[in-house]
Amino acid sequence: MPPKAAEELEGQWVGKEKSRYDFTLKLLETKTTTRGYWVYRMTDRHGNFFIAFDGREYWDTPVTKEFTHEEQNRKQPEGYTDDHRLQDGDCFTCRATVNRHDIANFKYGGPDSKHKQNVLNRVKLGKFVGRTDGYDSYNEETED
Repeated sequence: MPPKAAEELEGQWVGKEKSRYDFTLKLLETKTTTRGYWVYRMTDRHGNFFIAFDGREYWDTPVTKEFTHEEQNRKQPEGYTDDHRLQDGDCFTCRATVNRHDIANFKYGGPDSKHKQNVLNRVKLGKFVGRTDGYDSYNEETED
């Protein structure tokens, strides 16, 4: 693709390839593949897209921001680790390597919607920081 055409695509490439960075991302979706690994699609607050291929079926953050779970307001049972299983819409911190910058031909199932994406690997999850839809946790009860 000519450089001029790449400039017109949605999103930006973040960081230098093969370098490690700290990120705050929002999980958009998780999909499984026939090869036995999972694809995690994410975005940052600037609208840049990220993708990671991982052998873990679930991403459990080892730390949760204080008071995002009701359980944090009382004494925890022995063995409680403060972890949080990420679900679509959750925001979290991580440290990862930008493996490469890529142009994706499909944007979440829609053909002909090319966009720039950052391919991450060696993702080390940080902490769950909340949700952008107004709920602090997917465990929170909603009123109808």
